[in-house]
Amino acid sequence: MGHVFSHDRLTRAIREEDPQGVHRRLTRHLHRRKAFISPGPNFCWSIDAHDKLHHWGFDIYAAVDQYSRFVPWLYCGITAHIQVSVFTQYVTIVKKHGFYPVFLRSDRSVET
Repeated sequence: MGHVFSHDRLTRAIREEDPQGVHRRLTRHLHRRKAFISPGPNFCWSIDAHDKLHHWGFDIYAAVDQYSRFVPWLYCGITAHIQVSVFTQYVTIVKKHGFYPVFLRSDRSVET
């Protein structure tokens, strides 16, 4: 509608209208995750998609070694959200490196 508000004015209005929701969101951000200890490289890979460029037709899917933060694979294309595509990427990287991790860690999204 073309209205422009300052950030301070907007946050003040939200706090007045929904104080419980603001409190709930603030306390959720203070939640700390348990430390995940990986015994060594290639023990556990975390895999997930990055959807920031999906609007423009780019899908990004990657794996990160939890111990070393090394990225064993990064895929950018048009089919990262298809189960067969993710499986093909994983098999390709396993064949290329000649080994696979003990664990794969991912969220419960459609492609995994």
